[in-house]
Amino acid sequence: MNYDTWKTLFERFCVSFGLQTHILEQPPTTRTPAWEKEDALLTLWLYGTLSPSLLPTVLEPSATTHDIWNTLQTLFQTNKDNRAIELNHELRTLELGDMSKAAYY
Repeated sequence: MNYDTWKTLFERFCVSFGLQTHILEQPPTTRTPAWEKEDALLTLWLYGTLSPSLLPTVLEPSATTHDIWNTLQTLFQTNKDNRAIELNHELRTLELGDMSKAAYY
């Protein structure tokens, strides 16, 4: 799944539980036990949607859901153009040998 699709699905998930403020807004300066519990739960849900190879990149004991959300956004949005160029290059230089495209796929 690509980042934009994942982001849309996770945002809808947060809205359905009334937790979208945890990803969209800075954490409150005074954190109540209820807020801490919600954020910890949402963080676990967020971690559960990431691939095992990506998880160590954002796994931080003191990070809030908002922190993780912003880290992921920066990571994927920063690399988006470079990745598109890389994939375009791979596609253009792909060698099929003597196989047709249909046979290759």
